Amino acid sequence: VLFRSPLFWIIHPNLDRLLMLRRTSSRPFDESWGYAHNQRTASDTTVVCDWSGVGAGTDASSMPNCTRSTSCSGHAKDDALPVQLEEDFTLGTFEEYLHPGNLGRSYRYENYEWGSCGTALVE
Repeated sequence: VLFRSPLFWIIHPNLDRLLMLRRTSSRPFDESWGYAHNQRTASDTTVVCDWSGVGAGTDASSMPNCTRSTSCSGHAKDDALPVQLEEDFTLGTFEEYLHPGNLGRSYRYENYEWGSCGTALVE
């Protein structure tokens, strides 16, 4: 599980702050949803695999069920957030909840400044 990695706790909060800084910046920032497959990227094969039948207690030779698809479930704005929270979120409503302009959030960063970077991150 990713959150058990010590690197997760170093990297994730900083990326979170960078995203919030970017969302509050005066520079244009495209927050539209969508994804276009890039056939020049080796890892972008448009193959989506269902691993639900593969795991502990299954035959070691069992493989996932893979199909070609133009989309991957769990990545669209209206897909359900795959964790249990106090309320049901889609990825889109969770993104809105996390927006730095949402004053109803349960936590907020005091500021989005990195003194050693000057204004390079904002401008």
